[in-house]
Amino acid sequence: MLIRPIDCYDGAIPSGNSAAVLNLSRLSKITGDLKFDRKGQEIIRSFGERITDNPSSYTFLLLGSESLSGSSTEIVITSNSKGSEIREFIDKINSEFLPNAVIILNTLDNDDLQKILPYLKEYKTIEGQPAIYICQNFKCESPLTDLNEALNRLIK
Repeated sequence: MLIRPIDCYDGAIPSGNSAAVLNLSRLSKITGDLKFDRKGQEIIRSFGERITDNPSSYTFLLLGSESLSGSSTEIVITSNSKGSEIREFIDKINSEFLPNAVIILNTLDNDDLQKILPYLKEYKTIEGQPAIYICQNFKCESPLTDLNEALNRLIK
C-alpha cells in the first residue's frame, strides 16, 4: 500500500501544518471561537514527540504554538470608510513586530463582516472620527482617536 507521509518540519518554507496552526490561532482571535484553538492544539500534539526531539526543525510550528498559548493583542479599527489615513496606520502597525496581534478593520458600511462577527456592532466611531480599540486577550482599553497615540501604545 502506498502512503504519503505527513511532514510538518519547517524548512525555508513553513509546512502546511505549521501555517494551519498559526491561521487557526488567528481565526480564534478574530472570531472569539475557541474551536479553532482546540484544532491547532490537536495538530501540535500530534507532532509533539518530533518537536521535542528536534525543536529547531519546527520553528514556524512553535510560533503557532506560542500564538495559541500566549497573550494576544486584538486591534479593532472602526471607521466610516477605508480612507488613506487608516491605510497608513495599518501599514505602520504591520511594519512593527507584533506576532500575536490581529487587526480587524470595521468599516460601518460593511454589513457582511458584521454578520460574520456580530460583536463588531459594539465598536463605534467617536464623533465621526475613526476609533482604535486595543484589546489584550479580548479585554479592551478605552478607544483612541489619535492614530499616533494608538501606535505608541502598541509598540510600548
